[in-house]
Amino acid sequence: MVDPRVTRLAQVLVRYSLQLRPGDLFRINGNAVTAPLVQELYREALVAGAHPFTNITLSGLDELFYRYGSDEQLGYVADLKYQEIEQIDATITLLGDENTRSLSGIDPQRITLAHNARRDLQARMIQRAAEGGLRWCVTQFPTQAGAQDADMSLMEYADFVYGAGLLDQADPVAAWESVCAEQQRLI
Repeated sequence: MVDPRVTRLAQVLVRYSLQLRPGDLFRINGNAVTAPLVQELYREALVAGAHPFTNITLSGLDELFYRYGSDEQLGYVADLKYQEIEQIDATITLLGDENTRSLSGIDPQRITLAHNARRDLQARMIQRAAEGGLRWCVTQFPTQAGAQDADMSLMEYADFVYGAGLLDQADPVAAWESVCAEQQRLI
C-alpha cells in the first residue's frame, strides 16, 4: 500500500510545481528506490492528460560508470539526450538513493570530466526553462540512506520531508498556492 503522502506529493508536483497540461511530454528521472513516487507521478500525469515516460536508474550504476568507464565514455553524450531536451515539456528528478556515499571512492576528476561533457546539455535545458519552453522540478524522496544521513529513522525522515512539502495540509496544492501568493506580495 502506498503512503498517502506519496500520492499527495505527486499531486502537488503535477498540478502545482509542473502544472502539467494535456499533451505535455513529461520525463520522470529517478532511482529504482523512488519507485512509489515514480508510479504516482506517472498516474497523475496520465490523469492530467500528459504523456509521461520514465528514465529509471539502479543504485550503483553511477559508481560503475565512473570506476570502469574510459575517458571517452565519460565524455560521451548521446545525440538522443539533446533531442530529448528539445522535445520534453516538463521534467522531474527524484533525489533518493540506497547509498548516498557510493561515489566517495571515485576520483573527483573523473566525475568532473563527465559533468563538463554535459555542460552544453545542461545549458540548453536552463535556456529552454528561461524561455518558458521547459518546466522542471527536483524533489527529495525519503529513503533509508537519506534518513541515515540525517541521523533519523526512516519514519522521522519521511515525516520531515513530507511536512516540508506541506503534505500534512488539508489541500497541499492550495497551501503552496498560498505560499506563492505571499511570496509575490513580499516581492
